[in-house]
Amino acid sequence: QLAALSHRDKSNQERQRQVDQCWQGIPPDLKTEQSLLSAYVRELMAIGEHDQAEKILSKAINNEPHAQWITLYGLLVCEDPKQPLKKAERWLDKTQSPELLLSLGRLCLQNKQWGRAIDFFEVSLAKQESPEAYAELARLLDYVGESKKSEHYCKKGLLASTNALADNSVLVGH
Repeated sequence: QLAALSHRDKSNQERQRQVDQCWQGIPPDLKTEQSLLSAYVRELMAIGEHDQAEKILSKAINNEPHAQWITLYGLLVCEDPKQPLKKAERWLDKTQSPELLLSLGRLCLQNKQWGRAIDFFEVSLAKQESPEAYAELARLLDYVGESKKSEHYCKKGLLASTNALADNSVLVGH
């Protein structure tokens, strides 16, 4: 098992070297392009470099709070989860987008702030329904023992995940 872990560590180190090398070859003016920066951050996250990804994302979001970057920020799992939460809370002055509220809920989860997480998820959903926010809220409610509410939000999340249901008036009212 130790050999496998060592091999995986070397594999991640090699992958990180390749990712960093590729990033260094990109012209500086393109490094702030939304989809390119997002792809780089996703790669860093995939190899476990969440703290490095956090530094890059927080700087980018401070300059321009793109929804895609804010969403990624909420998926970070940093060494010290308090710092990303503090940073993200300051962005509420710039935007109260559903993406930021969802990310704040996720960051509150990492900090075991269940009540705040529920509040952020609910406010995010009030602004814009999303399957992700419903799923996060349902999962948390189930964890804290509110299974009826959890089931309700699971159902709403499932319905929100599709917009191609057949028009079937037989089911209306049930």
